[in-house]
Amino acid sequence: QMQLQHTHHLQHPLTHTMMQEHQGFFNQRSTSSSSNNNSSSSKSISRKNSRSSNRSSQNQGNDNRNMIEDGRIGILADQLHSFDMNKGNNFSPAFTATSSFTTSTGAISSSPGTVLSVGGLGASSSPASGDGIAGGRMSAELQNALFFVKRNPGVTLFDVNASIIANLAIDPEGSRFLQKRIKLGTHEERHLALEKVLPHLALLWQDASGNYVLQQLLEHGDEETRNELMKGVEKEGVVALSLHMHGCRVVQKAIKCLDQTQVTTLITKFRSQVLNFTHDPNGNHVIQKCIQVMSSLAKAAASRNDTDMASSLSDQLQFVVDDVVANVESLSKHRYGCRVVQRAIEFCVEHQKDAVLKKIVECHASLVDDQYGNYVIQQSLVCGREEHQREVIKTLIKNDGSFVRLSKHKYASNVVEGMLKNGTDQHRVLILEELLKPSISNKNTGPCCAIELALDPIANYVVKSALECTKNGAQVEKLTEALNAHRMELCRSPFAKYVVAKLNTKRDTQYIDPETSKQVLDTGEGNF
Repeated sequence: QMQLQHTHHLQHPLTHTMMQEHQGFFNQRSTSSSSNNNSSSSKSISRKNSRSSNRSSQNQGNDNRNMIEDGRIGILADQLHSFDMNKGNNFSPAFTATSSFTTSTGAISSSPGTVLSVGGLGASSSPASGDGIAGGRMSAELQNALFFVKRNPGVTLFDVNASIIANLAIDPEGSRFLQKRIKLGTHEERHLALEKVLPHLALLWQDASGNYVLQQLLEHGDEETRNELMKGVEKEGVVALSLHMHGCRVVQKAIKCLDQTQVTTLITKFRSQVLNFTHDPNGNHVIQKCIQVMSSLAKAAASRNDTDMASSLSDQLQFVVDDVVANVESLSKHRYGCRVVQRAIEFCVEHQKDAVLKKIVECHASLVDDQYGNYVIQQSLVCGREEHQREVIKTLIKNDGSFVRLSKHKYASNVVEGMLKNGTDQHRVLILEELLKPSISNKNTGPCCAIELALDPIANYVVKSALECTKNGAQVEKLTEALNAHRMELCRSPFAKYVVAKLNTKRDTQYIDPETSKQVLDTGEGNF
């Protein structure tokens, strides 16, 4: 910036000299040759003087820039011209400021009351007070601190001015430096960071960079640090933080890092907010974390044979499970609610998970082909028992052509694939039987539904999964033969390329039943 300003400042005398030369050329056309010679001599001298001035000014600018890069000064300027981008007017020098680093400890010192615009445009001077955070402005001291910590990786929090720690927290580079020192630094450094950021908690938890500093204090701080920080969080309002884009991260970290008693106390504040949080793009993550942490604590207590503690912890989460069970269908069809239902299936203790799965099974037919509900059904196939899978497979293989329709559906086809991957062998056999049935919708495509589905832009993934996941040798053979009989037709289709690729990998693969495989392995015979 300074180089550009020097160049901009030096262009004025040069431009003025050239204009004078241009004007003098026309005024002196009628003069004598001796006057022309004198004018030419004066112009030559003027050019030489201007060039010399240019070089000396550029060298001075380079020297100043080198001094800045060496860290000996923060700002050195005799005259800085600010430029108004909106009006295009040149203004007089706005300020002159100097700051320096002390050579003994690396601490930062600067002349007080000096701040610079972040972008360098429209620089101005205004007083800074105490440990306050200058909104929209970056002080010269903060700029120097960022430069200093960047050039010196071993710097600690005690090497910078403590009054700017809060300002560092809201700067991306400064925030990373604070996070590093909180994680790797001493106990005293963490307490210093807490002391300086706590008065500005209302700003930091809402900030894109500042919230990470608070998270690190929760994760790496001692019990005293966490207690002090949580007192500040409670004053700000846990519900407000949970619904905020950055604040919800702080709450999630608190749920993860606080001790069992503190987590239980914190979760009770959400008792009347479950549905509100579940429908919120930020709050739903807080409810998910509650389910995950509380259920993990309950299971850990049960593994220690502490049944009373396990029961108490699961009861603390029961109000969340009750709201999910009461609204399972609507939540499963919601963009954010479906995530909470999936976490309940995945992490809750057995009796709570069974309650959720029971309600899902009752309304699963409306969820199979839903944009978000299909993910809930897939999760129930992974975490549920055979009795839950049985109800889903009944819906998939009804005799009214549901299997072909659902296999071609953008969302329901995911459920069919999930059944092939996570269902029992009996369920896979039922799906293979559907694939081998004669095609009903289009008799010209081939003798079985598998050919019709392999040519479909969506259902071809179902056929591919069937070839991958099915272990029944006789049925896989029939399916492979049916597909190979129409290989040319499949090769011409852009949608069947994955099915053809899977057939190619199976071409030289020989099916061996478990008994034969065991016998070969025992005797060492056979070529695999």
